[in-house]
Amino acid sequence: MRDISVLIIDDDPLILKTVSNILLRSNPHYYIQTAQNIRDALNLVRKTYWDTILLDLSIPYEPGDEPETSHGLRAIDELIREFNITAPIIAITGYSDDDFSDVVLDKGAYYFLSKPLRPKSLSAIVRNATRFKMSGFDGLTGLLNRKTFEERLKSEFERVKRKNEENGPFIDDTGTSQPRSYLSLLFLDGDNFKVINDTFSHLTGDQVLKKIGNSFVDDRVYRPVIENGKNFKYIIRPYDIAARFGGDEFSIFLPETDHQNSLVVAKRIRDLIRDYDITEIVGENGNRGQKIQISLSIGIVTYPQPNFVNSYTELITLADAAMYASKETRKGHIFGYNPAGILTQLD
Repeated sequence: MRDISVLIIDDDPLILKTVSNILLRSNPHYYIQTAQNIRDALNLVRKTYWDTILLDLSIPYEPGDEPETSHGLRAIDELIREFNITAPIIAITGYSDDDFSDVVLDKGAYYFLSKPLRPKSLSAIVRNATRFKMSGFDGLTGLLNRKTFEERLKSEFERVKRKNEENGPFIDDTGTSQPRSYLSLLFLDGDNFKVINDTFSHLTGDQVLKKIGNSFVDDRVYRPVIENGKNFKYIIRPYDIAARFGGDEFSIFLPETDHQNSLVVAKRIRDLIRDYDITEIVGENGNRGQKIQISLSIGIVTYPQPNFVNSYTELITLADAAMYASKETRKGHIFGYNPAGILTQLD
């Protein structure tokens, strides 16, 4: 199961800590971030996708503002109408007025909770909200399915495009113009899976696919990775989004990640998969002395440099082309685009 990202918005640090602890005790797979005003919360929403949002309606809009219910109501409007948020929003308030709850729910909130919060009820409501979104997940691997992944990729692409258009490029220390925001997309396709299925069984193939999917999200990923003498906390981050597209095809999008750093991530995943031994799955007797290497052919694209496109679907097309270039010419390697936008091998 991948980490479930939860954003908690409340101006009281003690409540933030208490709610975070309640949720983590109920499910250690929650990835939790907090904000104490609407402005900071919207900045977190601009950065990545959230599975569930808990919003105290009586909240400052800007740092230093007085907390007002009108700020929370305005935040619901902005999240749904301006940011196109599809994650469940759980509104929290000290009011218990039925008419007020109707107003909140009519604005698009998923649930209305009155204080004081009860730990069991809070945990159950967040769990149910998460399940409400889980219909978009692949049953074998626990990753997103293709349809849901593309919906989230579209939202992320529009966020990055809007941020670059609104703020314009910045000039780095070398005097070079750079985009304000990036989005990288990885397409990954398993090699030699027909051999695995034909030699062992489709059940074995499913176990291999599950192991590949787990490499993106299981606890092994979150232990330190040593590379060239340096420690890395993640192979992918909790808020990077991974999906199974079908068969042995996978995809990952990396918010705020430029082309060079997406290549680093691709290399880590490639090397991790190469280390897998099929014997771990089929058993010592099952492999009959055969050693079958598990590998992934990977394609990388990054918007807006080097892949300037007009839509997320164009980004998918380019990533797909890069991945197939690897499969057709050098299986198990990484292909992408150079600064001139020309398809080439990157590893």
